Amino acid sequence: MLSKGILKKIQKTKESKAVLFVRMEEEGKVKLYFQAIRQGSFIKKKFISFSNMAHIEDKPIILIEDRTDVYWSQETGKFYFKNIEDLERVLPHFFENKVQEAKQRLQAIKDDTSYQYLHLELDLKDIKSTIPKTKLARIEHLLQEGRLEIFKKNGDLRKRNAYLKYAQKYRPQILKDSKLLICKVADLDSLYHIVCEAYYTTEIGGEQRVANVSEKNSVEN
Repeated sequence: MLSKGILKKIQKTKESKAVLFVRMEEEGKVKLYFQAIRQGSFIKKKFISFSNMAHIEDKPIILIEDRTDVYWSQETGKFYFKNIEDLERVLPHFFENKVQEAKQRLQAIKDDTSYQYLHLELDLKDIKSTIPKTKLARIEHLLQEGRLEIFKKNGDLRKRNAYLKYAQKYRPQILKDSKLLICKVADLDSLYHIVCEAYYTTEIGGEQRVANVSEKNSVEN
């Protein structure tokens, strides 16, 4: 969701002067269209100004292009963009806020004693705002509603045991006393791969690997 905090930060920074946005509302749903103003968007052109006394001015003019860099829909609560750089230009504090939100949610899990089969013992200060976007996306994936609740005391016993057995096979170093123990930021990657069942053993060579994509295989095609 587009929080008011993010917008307020944009308004207080110089970056906000380099962004245009259009707000539209259809059937009570807000849509925001953002366009980042790049260096090539400024052109100099002389024009006559009639304010007070008529005179010729030579000021930069912003060229508004037929282009949407970032689109936000209230209906879905999501941003849509082609390039991550465009999102950073339009919302320079977006990822900083996402990191802070992720740390707060991880802290909530640390403090929740019902997670008896998942212990987060990492120092959350090690999760910096400069964390790679792929790692942040993995943390966001883990924190989706219900994703980690299987490791609570009242979680699905059969599935939980299957995950713990899977972890024992592929990442035994983060398993202790039948509990997943996350001691450093890198262990969150391991937890992500376990939850997504991304670890596998090659059939011919018998090598343990990590799948880069989660595309489902169809034997019919």
